[in-house]
Amino acid sequence: MLTINERFCVIDGWIVDIEEMEVVSQKFIRSLFTADEKRKLAEVGGLKAFSDIDTSSTMIVNSTSEELFHYVKTEDVEFVTIAGRVVAKNNKTYRHSRKSVNNEFTLKCHPITVGRKIKCYLHLTVPNRDTQLQSSMHEIPVKHRIKDNGFFTSIVKVQEFDFTSDDYNILMDLLLRNDSHGKHIAGNMMKILKEQASFKTIGVFGRNIYRGGDRFSKDLLPETLATVGSRISYLLLVLRCCDKLSVFSKYKSTADRVAGIIINSHTASQLAEVIAKEVSVVSEDGGDTEFWRILVLLGAFNFSSWRSYDHLCPCVSIFEYKHLLESLMWVFRCGGVIYGEDKQAVVERWTSDRVSGIPFVDHIKNLYTHAIDEADVSALALASVRQEEQYVTVKNRVLSYRIIGGALNDLTDEFDGSVEELSQWLSFGNPDQLYSITIGSHGKTFEDDQSAVNILHNFGRDAFQSIKMRWRVPGDKNDANILKRIKDIIADLNKLIMAIGWISTGMPMRYAELATLTYAGQSRNIYIDEANKRLYLNIKYKKNQKFTKRSLFLTDGVSRRLWWTIAILRTFAFVTFYDEIGEYDERGVIDELYREVSDDVRKEDLALEDEDTVNDAVAASDEFLRQVKEDISTGSDTTASVPKIFAFVDIKSHRLFKLQQVRDVLKVTKHRTKPSYQNLSALWKTFIIPKLNLDDGNISDVVDSRDSLSAVSKVRELTFSEMAAAHALFQKAIGLPG
Repeated sequence: MLTINERFCVIDGWIVDIEEMEVVSQKFIRSLFTADEKRKLAEVGGLKAFSDIDTSSTMIVNSTSEELFHYVKTEDVEFVTIAGRVVAKNNKTYRHSRKSVNNEFTLKCHPITVGRKIKCYLHLTVPNRDTQLQSSMHEIPVKHRIKDNGFFTSIVKVQEFDFTSDDYNILMDLLLRNDSHGKHIAGNMMKILKEQASFKTIGVFGRNIYRGGDRFSKDLLPETLATVGSRISYLLLVLRCCDKLSVFSKYKSTADRVAGIIINSHTASQLAEVIAKEVSVVSEDGGDTEFWRILVLLGAFNFSSWRSYDHLCPCVSIFEYKHLLESLMWVFRCGGVIYGEDKQAVVERWTSDRVSGIPFVDHIKNLYTHAIDEADVSALALASVRQEEQYVTVKNRVLSYRIIGGALNDLTDEFDGSVEELSQWLSFGNPDQLYSITIGSHGKTFEDDQSAVNILHNFGRDAFQSIKMRWRVPGDKNDANILKRIKDIIADLNKLIMAIGWISTGMPMRYAELATLTYAGQSRNIYIDEANKRLYLNIKYKKNQKFTKRSLFLTDGVSRRLWWTIAILRTFAFVTFYDEIGEYDERGVIDELYREVSDDVRKEDLALEDEDTVNDAVAASDEFLRQVKEDISTGSDTTASVPKIFAFVDIKSHRLFKLQQVRDVLKVTKHRTKPSYQNLSALWKTFIIPKLNLDDGNISDVVDSRDSLSAVSKVRELTFSEMAAAHALFQKAIGLPG
């Protein structure tokens, strides 16, 4: 690989946009390169031009570079052969063709547009392996062939499965039948299950049951349902012939019955009905639970990569299995709601982090929890480190501290620009002025900050009087257009400081931690560090079934802006829009946050991805939110509790910010970082922690009451002072004074 700049490189003759994870043309990058970069590119021999690609006989372009496919995104593409030419099924040639179509197959490819509406597909071929298109489906190269990481042997126990040669032939035949039609049927089945489950929950649950049936109607979008169907379509085919597979021989009566009714289910609605009835029984601890447990475990095998019966069948990647388990849990959940006796109990059983008392349900949930644990470990283990360039690549996403520093500057400039816009209607002190007369004031101490209910109580009532926001023209406060614009700016500023705060800690927060930052109440977790004269975050955290706290630090500039947002901007917003404060549904805000934490944290594609188990994340949030509810119920002005407690509030929508809103902020920076939790964690553990020269071993004699503990490895954790030192190294890495 030849690096042109932090965004573009050349691999195997192709120009790759690392951030967008795609191959681009020379024409595309012409206006983006400097003169030096153009010269550097001109010196590269063997560059591949889009204009040289011949699509007359095939739309597939083979490449043997595994490195190339580490940096570009891929997708499953279905191909057919029409009159001797290989074309994609999404191509108009296939849609309009009346000629004979044969040899249908699927490859994992990277699509590129080589001309006006003309696409071709880069495909990874493995040297010394026959990859002719006439080969059967199980001869297609594998994207993931993972090593035994313990999960599949110790938890799934794949070694206990003893497939016969007949099993092999049946399973290979099913691969050929698992085409787009079968996946489409499965997707439609999921849509029907979701609709019926949503209907059954109407009137059963109130809108404030945060783990109740309300989730059925909101969480699964049509495109998500199609994806879920695609994931489980192969196992649905397995059910059609389960009576012929040896792995189900101990459960022959169940296998015969299930195979019989599945074979006679020709439409999505028929399939939805029989599947829902079958799984509803096991959701209530009835029926042949062992039969269904074996089916779930079969999903761990990568049958499409099984080369021959003489070889062991490999496992899928832990990420694929995690997603499959999530999809199957939705099927069991929906079926239980549609045909179960106690619908509320079924939903609580599948969604609660508590033990349900139903062995089958608890087994699947425990399996899912272990899969999430293993996926998080594997994600960090998959980090590709470039020591010289000081960047890491995790799951095809590249990030460096140089990029983070640039993104932080971009977002900070945008924040300051919005503050400047407010000054045309309002006069006020800026963040530096506020800092100088409060936190940075000479001789001011904050010994009682830990015991203060509100961070503002560290200062007298008149401390902010001289720099608080005032209208330049008093009549403007009655102008609806001006008020609307000011409200928009305040909402943007809160969203920006939320994103900036997440980037600036170095060791990233999970969404649950970020969304629940509070500056007041018994649940308060934003404090003042007297030694460094800046804000820090002391967050309740659950790791390995133990509750503790971990401290995260902010850069000086971010600390001042967050402090200004709380002390000056929030106070003004509270007074100016007080009449709307009553529109905050306190219980609704908390319940929505529960859903956001318990659902979004499961998605692998999060910008703020979780490194701990979902159960740990939800449990930590449960504990925290119980305290928030108590703060709200005991507050003197309960209708104002949300903006008086939470650091980040969307004053336009009268709720907390959603995860997607923060992700959108990160995507629009000029550096287009879209960092993930794993990227930031990998950077932290690769380039920051080693510089601390920590001794191996456990911490002893913890004397600081703020000592939190942030995981570094399985044998070493950081104290408060060590986290402060690590953050100073992080600041230097992104180009700020340590």
